[in-house]
Amino acid sequence: MVGVRSFQPADRAAVRVIRRRWLLFRPGTAGFLYQGLLDGLRDRERVTGDFIDPRWPAHLHIDLLPAARGTGLGAALMERWLQQLREAGSPGCHLLTLVENTRALKFFEKFGFRNHGNPTLVGGMRGKQGERLHQQVMVWNP
Repeated sequence: MVGVRSFQPADRAAVRVIRRRWLLFRPGTAGFLYQGLLDGLRDRERVTGDFIDPRWPAHLHIDLLPAARGTGLGAALMERWLQQLREAGSPGCHLLTLVENTRALKFFEKFGFRNHGNPTLVGGMRGKQGERLHQQVMVWNP
């Protein structure tokens, strides 16, 4: 397993990509990025960067196409991922998901993930009705 510290912090990597690809000047991304900057100035409680905790060093990101959801593919991927973590001797795993995505929350809870800490506002992100979205850290231990 690769150690958490071997990866570049997400905020630094994001800034590098934004600069390299001129995303502040692209219509599709500029609004989101500027809204995120404004939200960051306004919000008292928000996502503050990478989640680093030796109790949950592994990170999971899973995203299935809508057509694949409900087919059992996600469950098979999760079972295999958790099996790999157990075999590798990982003390635990963390993930980030949106609180408003109740289907995802229930899915992860089914595999033993539990909420860790309080949800935080996600800068720039809005729901279908323009409402602010919240990010939740979830953790799992073998």
